[in-house]
Amino acid sequence: MAARSLNLYIAEKQPKYSIRISRRNFGFENNIKSVPLYATYLI
Repeated sequence: MAARSLNLYIAEKQPKYSIRISRRNFGFENNIKSVPLYATYLI
């Protein structure tokens, strides 16, 4: 589940995809790419 602010951004700007930094592992769901904190240097 994405944060409310990310959901608002997506609704307003309608990007092709979004990137979320989280403590979870890599993933892609609902056009949101999840990147773990330890891998932010890869962005």
